[in-house]
Amino acid sequence: MKIIEIPIDSLAGFELDDVARCISTIAGVSEISVLEITGQIMVYCEDDSVTSEMLMNRLQLIHQENVDDSNAVVAKPDGSTEIDIKSTGRIVLHLRVQGMHCAGCERAIEKVLSTVTGVESAKAELVTGRATISGEGISVQALVDAITRAGYQSEVVTSRTNLFENIRDMHSRSERKLFWRWLFAFVCVLLFVFALWIPNYYQSLWGISLALACLVQLFSGGPYVVSALRLARYGQTNMDTLIALGTTAAFVGVLVFGQDNDYHMLMESPMILGVVGFGKWLESMSINKAVSQLAGSVDSQSGVLRLLDDGSCQEVSVEEIASGMRVVVRSGEQVRLDGTVHGTAADVNRAWLTGEAKVIRLREGEMVHAGSVNEGQNFTLAVTSEAGETRFDRIMHRLEKSLGQRPQVQQLADKVVAVFVPGLMVIACITLLGWLILGDAGYQDAWRYTVAVLVIACPCALGLATPVATLVSGTRGLRLGGLITNPVAMEQLGEIRRYVLDKTGTLTTTDLEVQEFRVLREVSDVNSILRRVQSLEQQSTHPIARSIMKYCEGNLPISEVLTVSNIEAIAGSGIRAVVGGNSLALVNDGYVTQLHGIDITQVPGATRVWVILDDQVAGVFFLSASCYAGVSESIAKLQKYCGDPGFVLMASGDNEVACLETASQVGIQAVHSDMSPEGKVALVRSLKSDGGLVAIVGDGINDAVALAEADVGIAAFGGTDIATQSADIVMLRPGLDVLVDLIALSRVTRSIIRQNLWWAFAYNILAIPLAAGLFAGFGLVLTPMAAAGIMATSSILVVLNSLRLNRISLV
Repeated sequence: MKIIEIPIDSLAGFELDDVARCISTIAGVSEISVLEITGQIMVYCEDDSVTSEMLMNRLQLIHQENVDDSNAVVAKPDGSTEIDIKSTGRIVLHLRVQGMHCAGCERAIEKVLSTVTGVESAKAELVTGRATISGEGISVQALVDAITRAGYQSEVVTSRTNLFENIRDMHSRSERKLFWRWLFAFVCVLLFVFALWIPNYYQSLWGISLALACLVQLFSGGPYVVSALRLARYGQTNMDTLIALGTTAAFVGVLVFGQDNDYHMLMESPMILGVVGFGKWLESMSINKAVSQLAGSVDSQSGVLRLLDDGSCQEVSVEEIASGMRVVVRSGEQVRLDGTVHGTAADVNRAWLTGEAKVIRLREGEMVHAGSVNEGQNFTLAVTSEAGETRFDRIMHRLEKSLGQRPQVQQLADKVVAVFVPGLMVIACITLLGWLILGDAGYQDAWRYTVAVLVIACPCALGLATPVATLVSGTRGLRLGGLITNPVAMEQLGEIRRYVLDKTGTLTTTDLEVQEFRVLREVSDVNSILRRVQSLEQQSTHPIARSIMKYCEGNLPISEVLTVSNIEAIAGSGIRAVVGGNSLALVNDGYVTQLHGIDITQVPGATRVWVILDDQVAGVFFLSASCYAGVSESIAKLQKYCGDPGFVLMASGDNEVACLETASQVGIQAVHSDMSPEGKVALVRSLKSDGGLVAIVGDGINDAVALAEADVGIAAFGGTDIATQSADIVMLRPGLDVLVDLIALSRVTRSIIRQNLWWAFAYNILAIPLAAGLFAGFGLVLTPMAAAGIMATSSILVVLNSLRLNRISLV
């Protein structure tokens, strides 16, 4: 299989979906991957005759404008106007939505957005407070108006880097509003209690108390009523519906059934609103605590930098810094942009990336990523990535996307929530009629049972059971050194029974060393070969390429970079291009054996890279690498998790000698060497057909398809962009100890989610009959106030149980 890379930057004016459709019609093209994060389109070709020039010529046949020039001018309520962007191509929009607090809110927003012209899919996310919409010909103003009609406020998210800050701000605002609502309600309840203790003023304070109860109903209960009425217009219900019905019914009960000076009944509605508001306040604080850990990291990426210009420093915002500029990173300061160390060496702490709080020394020219902390003297950074395009930003973007995905267990809970509120309203009506017709209770008691049923039910516990646990688990995983980009994969990781491991970069260090370069034909200038090899390997990020380039630099008297063109990846075999006017390919054993008839048994060595110059074998590099520290122990734990040592396999494109040597060092029994990308995919499919879930760990282009094919794809530390893009989990630290920790975290997370769902289901199953008075004959009766307290407690317990993931032991 041949892989051709097309930079997205070279496709200005083209619609990416049309590009993919156009290329897929070319004979010999088997698959296309659009990697917007890395700015690449990867084209997988079954026919080696397909070239990048052929693809670009075909693309000239299509062109589509992304934005219609005839955008509408929309009048705003304050009299001003703004442009309503309307797309003519397929787009994906993110809206920040204020007011979501349960799974019912998600359903309501998704339903109302789906009615907007052009919308193909809409998904609301409770934890992130965001809605994602995709489709063609969508009017942004129409989306905002639809959400407003549903009772929520929204705005377009223009920067992905401030997502977690937005989430934190959303919950902070919610905290403040809820705080004043429950506080006002409780103060009024205390005044009512105070009135009961003053017999002389018992009757005279009734009018004032009734007026205060009305104010509580408006200030603390009004938002629930308004939200419920707006949702009712679209045939939707949520938690607000139950609270509005319950508290309104309790207040109306005072006016209809209550007697003068009945302070106990008058306290019910304010007490319910106070307890519910207090519970939601604690719930919002707990979620915000988890989000703040990520928001704090994002905050640190903004601010002011010191730009070095002609020997002098001037302060500029991070957004003004362009690639190629130099900035000064002071001691103790956090690096804000990706770049290379310029001038002197730098001592930095990369704990955010690796999970290990240790200082490493970087030499001049070595890469330092945004998020690292300067633990030494001031140093100069030559910027290579602008704001929003750093590795930190890409990781945050992947994490952002993961928060919007719903594990299978949550999908089941969502289906239950969809019918929960309407079903409960029916149960409340049955409770009222049942007590009036069949029971011996009076109107007042029947009314109270009905109010208790409306108040005690809690779909919020079901809606929060998984999202909060997923958020906290993702945060804990990031601290452990693993980026979880797919919560579904994290849910499955603890159940994996087959592990397929790549060798180079996964089991062995990326610091491969060239032991020897052997010339296999007479050449007039060995340096000319090394110079061409160096120029070509600069185009690759693979560990072997870096090692060969380092060897070439150390053995060339003068480093001279030649012109490189027509670069093509030979999938599973190597890379080739035209370098300095000569055809050059760097390939593995399988390639030279098949196409050049080389007997590799006559050229002993662990890892070999062959140099093909002008279609002739010119030489071979011999490389060796050591295994990562602790890999043997990690392999033993993986074998224990799988239940059979033979279920942990090595699958590498390297030769058999190198693979067997590494396998013997780490304790792997099953070895597959000389594997092509197709071979790895076939191996994964074969293991899946045997039953059980399969995970694969790899770091290169030849692993990308297999990573996507496996139940769980894991990109090893330092993997290529296409490998990390295809993976469900990205390891941010070398070795396999991160994977072992993530497996333990996956199992604990599954346990926490199951506990949450079990509690949420069990609570509602037991609480609703109790509130309805079915156990009144045994003396078990719940007042509406007690029901409200139990309801608030159920949601708080779910959130607090999820927060245990921050500190629970994984041993």
